[in-house]
Amino acid sequence: MARRTSTEDQADATGIIAGYLAYQNWIKFHSEEGRLPSLGKYTPNQLFWISYGRFWCALESDDYIKHFLTRLRHSRYMYRVQIPLMNSEEFSKDFKCPSGSKMNPVKKCKIWN
Repeated sequence: MARRTSTEDQADATGIIAGYLAYQNWIKFHSEEGRLPSLGKYTPNQLFWISYGRFWCALESDDYIKHFLTRLRHSRYMYRVQIPLMNSEEFSKDFKCPSGSKMNPVKKCKIWN
Protein backbone atom coordinates (compact mmCIF):
# COMPACT_ATOMS: atom_id res chain seq x y z
CA MET A 1 0.00 0.00 0.00
CA ALA A 2 2.83 2.43 0.74
CA ARG A 3 3.90 2.47 -2.88
CA ARG A 4 0.36 3.41 -3.98
CA THR A 5 0.19 6.29 -1.53
CA SER A 6 3.81 7.46 -1.41
CA THR A 7 3.39 10.72 -3.36
CA GLU A 8 0.40 11.78 -1.27
CA ASP A 9 2.18 10.73 1.94
CA GLN A 10 5.20 12.83 0.96
CA ALA A 11 2.92 15.78 0.23
CA ASP A 12 1.34 15.46 3.69
CA ALA A 13 4.74 15.35 5.38
CA THR A 14 6.23 18.29 3.48
CA GLY A 15 3.02 20.33 3.54
CA ILE A 16 2.61 20.26 7.31
CA ILE A 17 6.25 21.25 7.86
CA ALA A 18 6.00 24.03 5.26
CA GLY A 19 2.86 25.28 7.01
CA TYR A 20 4.56 25.16 10.42
CA LEU A 21 7.63 27.04 9.15
CA ALA A 22 5.35 29.65 7.55
CA TYR A 23 3.54 30.03 10.89
CA GLN A 24 6.88 30.47 12.68
CA ASN A 25 7.86 33.11 10.13
CA TRP A 26 4.54 34.89 10.70
CA ILE A 27 5.28 34.93 14.45
CA LYS A 28 8.63 36.66 13.81
CA PHE A 29 6.82 39.61 12.23
CA HIS A 30 3.66 39.72 14.35
CA SER A 31 4.75 38.33 17.76
CA GLU A 32 3.59 35.11 19.34
CA GLU A 33 -0.12 34.70 19.77
CA GLY A 34 -1.62 34.55 23.24
CA ARG A 35 -3.13 31.43 24.70
CA LEU A 36 -6.82 30.82 24.24
CA PRO A 37 -8.65 31.07 27.59
CA SER A 38 -10.47 27.75 27.31
CA LEU A 39 -7.42 25.96 25.86
CA GLY A 40 -4.79 27.63 28.02
CA LYS A 41 -2.86 24.48 28.75
CA TYR A 42 -1.82 24.33 25.07
CA THR A 43 0.74 26.65 23.51
CA PRO A 44 0.00 28.29 20.15
CA ASN A 45 2.51 25.89 18.55
CA GLN A 46 0.73 22.90 20.07
CA LEU A 47 -2.60 24.22 18.79
CA PHE A 48 -1.12 24.36 15.30
CA TRP A 49 -0.47 20.60 15.43
CA ILE A 50 -3.82 19.86 17.06
CA SER A 51 -5.65 21.73 14.31
CA TYR A 52 -3.87 19.59 11.70
CA GLY A 53 -4.96 16.42 13.49
CA ARG A 54 -8.55 17.63 13.80
CA PHE A 55 -8.65 18.23 10.05
CA TRP A 56 -8.30 14.48 9.49
CA CYS A 57 -10.57 13.44 12.38
CA ALA A 58 -13.18 10.99 11.10
CA LEU A 59 -14.83 7.72 11.99
CA GLU A 60 -13.89 5.10 9.42
CA SER A 61 -16.31 2.17 9.11
CA ASP A 62 -15.02 -1.29 8.18
CA ASP A 63 -16.59 -0.92 4.73
CA TYR A 64 -14.91 2.46 4.26
CA ILE A 65 -11.53 1.04 5.25
CA LYS A 66 -12.00 -1.92 2.90
CA HIS A 67 -12.82 0.52 0.08
CA PHE A 68 -9.75 2.62 0.93
CA LEU A 69 -7.42 -0.34 1.01
CA THR A 70 -8.60 -1.95 -2.19
CA ARG A 71 -9.61 0.88 -4.52
CA LEU A 72 -8.22 4.26 -3.59
CA ARG A 73 -4.74 5.68 -3.52
CA HIS A 74 -5.01 7.32 -0.13
CA SER A 75 -3.64 6.46 3.29
CA ARG A 76 -6.06 6.07 6.16
CA TYR A 77 -6.73 9.31 7.99
CA MET A 78 -5.01 8.18 11.18
CA TYR A 79 -1.78 7.57 9.26
CA ARG A 80 -2.04 10.92 7.49
CA VAL A 81 -1.73 12.46 10.96
CA GLN A 82 0.52 10.07 12.87
CA ILE A 83 3.25 9.51 10.30
CA PRO A 84 4.01 13.15 9.36
CA LEU A 85 3.89 14.24 13.02
CA MET A 86 5.97 11.40 14.43
CA ASN A 87 8.66 12.23 11.86
CA SER A 88 8.61 15.94 12.70
CA GLU A 89 11.30 17.21 15.06
CA GLU A 90 9.23 20.37 15.53
CA PHE A 91 6.19 18.41 16.73
CA SER A 92 8.30 16.37 19.15
CA LYS A 93 9.88 19.54 20.53
CA ASP A 94 6.58 21.40 20.92
CA PHE A 95 4.96 18.50 22.80
CA LYS A 96 8.15 17.44 24.62
CA CYS A 97 7.78 13.85 23.41
CA PRO A 98 10.42 11.59 24.99
CA SER A 99 13.08 10.38 22.57
CA GLY A 100 12.30 6.86 21.41
CA SER A 101 8.55 7.21 22.08
CA LYS A 102 5.91 6.44 19.43
CA MET A 103 5.54 10.11 18.50
CA ASN A 104 9.30 10.79 18.64
CA PRO A 105 11.18 7.79 17.22
CA VAL A 106 14.95 7.95 17.22
CA LYS A 107 15.08 7.30 13.46
CA LYS A 108 12.87 9.74 11.59
CA CYS A 109 12.02 9.73 7.91
CA LYS A 110 12.90 13.19 6.57
CA ILE A 111 12.10 14.32 3.07
CA TRP A 112 13.84 17.69 3.31
CA ASN A 113 15.49 19.88 5.94
